Amino acid sequence: MVSFSKILNYVVLVSLPLTSASPTPGVFDSLFVDANYNPLVPHPMIQLDYGMFLGNFLNNMRTAQFLGIPYAMPPIGDNRFRPPQPPISIGAGMVYNSTVHGSACMQNPLSTGFTSSTLKMSENCLNLDVYLPVQYNGVYSSGLPVVVYFYGGDFDHGHNSQPYYNGDSFLQAQATDRQVIIVVPNYRTNVFGFMASQELASEGSLNPGLLDQVAALKWVKKYIKGFGGNPNNVVAWGHSAGATSISLHLMGNGGNSSYFNRMILQSGGMASVLNTPKLVQPDFTKLATAVGCNTTATTTTMACMRNVDANVLSNAANNLNFRYYPVVDGQYLIEQPSSALAAQRVRKIDSVITTVTNEGTRFAIDSSVSNIKSDSTYRRGSVSFLNTSSSNAFDLYYPASANSSALKITSDSYGDSEYNAPAFQLAQYLVSGSNPVAVYKGRFNIKPSIVANQRYKAIGVFHESDLPFMWAYSPELSSTNLEQTVSNALIIGMIDFICSIAPRLALSNIPSNISSYNWPQYTASNPTQVVWQTEAPIIQETTATSTIAKYNFWFGVYAYVATLLA
Repeated sequence: MVSFSKILNYVVLVSLPLTSASPTPGVFDSLFVDANYNPLVPHPMIQLDYGMFLGNFLNNMRTAQFLGIPYAMPPIGDNRFRPPQPPISIGAGMVYNSTVHGSACMQNPLSTGFTSSTLKMSENCLNLDVYLPVQYNGVYSSGLPVVVYFYGGDFDHGHNSQPYYNGDSFLQAQATDRQVIIVVPNYRTNVFGFMASQELASEGSLNPGLLDQVAALKWVKKYIKGFGGNPNNVVAWGHSAGATSISLHLMGNGGNSSYFNRMILQSGGMASVLNTPKLVQPDFTKLATAVGCNTTATTTTMACMRNVDANVLSNAANNLNFRYYPVVDGQYLIEQPSSALAAQRVRKIDSVITTVTNEGTRFAIDSSVSNIKSDSTYRRGSVSFLNTSSSNAFDLYYPASANSSALKITSDSYGDSEYNAPAFQLAQYLVSGSNPVAVYKGRFNIKPSIVANQRYKAIGVFHESDLPFMWAYSPELSSTNLEQTVSNALIIGMIDFICSIAPRLALSNIPSNISSYNWPQYTASNPTQVVWQTEAPIIQETTATSTIAKYNFWFGVYAYVATLLA
């Protein structure tokens, strides 16, 4: 814990006014404190080599937070679509206001449940939030473990100011003898983070959203010691697209990237198939045409695209309904995931990997797939790119019947192909072959009793159901049916893992059929996982042979599609 006996370089009490010097317009959006700032109230401050930052104390000064710290230069103007650059110096005598969240990256706010008037968005969004515990009379010594959390959002949306990711709630819920520091960075998504084309490939500007994450991890390596963290003890934690991103970092630079030591993946595993610049070139051309930038000169096209108003560009991409994902870029991501796994060019580290029971239902509902009239039409249409034998295999594993529907087939097949199979594939890889590592696998099977979006009340344990539990987000946890108790148990296990301890199963107040005190390890010979639930006792289950057969079908699909894109 950060101690006030070692506070000079970490946290100090502040009662000094901020400078009134004018910053560069549009660059330091949060330079000045807001009208509620009281200079007589203690605030934490930290001095980094590019500026001084003022944060907040919370919970009677038991925790502190620094919000919206820029970790890279704003990706605006000529830096749009390019890899992130080091942060700009704030300037001597200036104090950066880190008491409020920074801007979210450009996105469709409706995708995140916000409106354009309530979600503050800007291209100047490469900021991160730091949450840390504070102790008055302790002795700071070797540094605390650090969690770097990457949000999900299908590589389309997401931001660190989402209420789930308030690290203070997590810090309050954890065991007092297990303290960690939490860092939650923004990264570019959609057209700004993952647009690809041969023009961008030629200038080395592919996957800037992934490289934003790398820049945030490098920032942690360089600066987290000043907050009381251990830069050599970093856990990457991600949900959905954030989890998939982490798996891609395992194969970054041919499997030689080492920006973190362990990982926690929720609803995500090894990416199935990556796009290629050639594949998405038509999308780029259509978008360039839509914003008036489709010229014959490559340099003119890119200069124009970098000069288009950010809102115009974002709206055009949304109207065209394009989706943007990571691509094989030939530099950081040099090959398809199936090839990297086969060649063992994926780094192995200790892991917690979890999924939810009904991963696909939310996407099926959001896609209005229940309106499809013919199951056979859907089945054949969804796998039209496959050969006949593979299409027949799809029918075998996801059969239509009197009791099935397009919604069920869609949700089951989508959940398996995008989440369950990739999670299983990565877990198997990590525990097999040479140098196996420790893996703890789980399935979240609690249908939430409090659901913010009423459309999701009848679709089971849907994608993101586990987020309130993992983050101790009390507005969506019932206090009457073990939900808060299970949340605390999950967090204890996560904190143990983050602190390099075998995760405990803190089940003393929860019905359970598991006798082990620790979370059983997942192994190649015994692919077992813990099923977290409240309507029945928590159990330990082994992946069924029939389920493995379905996953193997998808592994074949991934490899087949990869060959088509080669």
